[in-house]
Amino acid sequence: MFNLSTIARTAALLASLTLAACASSPQYVAADDSSDFGHYSTQLADNRYRVVYNGNNRIDLNKTKDYALLRAAELTLQEGYSWFEVVDRATTSKEKSFDRPGTGASVERSYEVERNCGLLGCTERVRPSTTVGMHAGTGAAEEKHSYALEVLMGNGEMPEKGGNYYDASSVAKSIWERM
Repeated sequence: MFNLSTIARTAALLASLTLAACASSPQYVAADDSSDFGHYSTQLADNRYRVVYNGNNRIDLNKTKDYALLRAAELTLQEGYSWFEVVDRATTSKEKSFDRPGTGASVERSYEVERNCGLLGCTERVRPSTTVGMHAGTGAAEEKHSYALEVLMGNGEMPEKGGNYYDASSVAKSIWERM
């Protein structure tokens, strides 16, 4: 038999485990598609790519920008280039709010009556039934933001003037050290 204190403890434990799972999930990941959380890229020409990182409430916009730069650096090295130039960049943010904050637990106690009738009369059997329910809602806003970079990759000596040039190895190392 469940009592209210056992149910409350169970609800608190489940909420804690859920939050811990969310907090410990990786933030720098590949996206399954262009609307999913994480990074993806599109090749525009032989040495030109659009790199996008989609973020949400779990990471701020500056970290999203870092992850887009990190992915651009990794992709540059993966494609056999040593540096890249950011030729265009764009930021998109959307916010969706939820109006019902709160948590709760419910217990419903009911009885099932089973009646069997035969030639000699009827018998009744009563069986108790308990249903436990829990819910949690933050009432917070859900934020989605993405940061897109269009990068041009190159080899050899990196130009010193006229653009936003990055050494791919240095960028990747610097961002990985901060993660």
